[in-house]
Amino acid sequence: MQAWLMHQGVATSQGQKDLFLEALASGLTVTAACEAGGFSANCAYLLRGKDPAFADAWAKAKARGEAALVERLETEAQRRAVEGWDEPVFHEGKEVGKKRRYSDTLLIFTLKGLAPDRYRERQQVEHTGDAFDGLTTDQKRAAAAALIAHADAVEGTGGGPDRERGPGHEADQAE
Repeated sequence: MQAWLMHQGVATSQGQKDLFLEALASGLTVTAACEAGGFSANCAYLLRGKDPAFADAWAKAKARGEAALVERLETEAQRRAVEGWDEPVFHEGKEVGKKRRYSDTLLIFTLKGLAPDRYRERQQVEHTGDAFDGLTTDQKRAAAAALIAHADAVEGTGGGPDRERGPGHEADQAE
């Protein structure tokens, strides 16, 4: 396998692989990790496809890297939400001061993530009673006809004489 990979231009020294895996585990992208390892992404993917041990180490390093990246991003989100950052204020093209800014959006997402039972969006739909309570039979028939006409318009069927009718329809009663 080593000869085939070398023929493909894949540098496979253990040192290069280790540098790549270490960079990937730190949260870098595959491209950036390849730069750290000194080989191209194409070479890395070829090597992963041909070397099961390297593929396994890659998957483990990527999982550690993603966890590390999430940790760093959470820390930064909390900093921006709670501590804020200084934003320069300009007047006539010159910086005249700074304004402390905070991210309410990040604060909201942080709270929703840390305490979802308290801060998640709550929507509750409750159906009580019959929507047609209090309507006369004629009003119910008119409402049903309107719903059928709407459904026909949406479906583009247009209804027609062969359309199924519910019990008690006036055409059924005429028979």
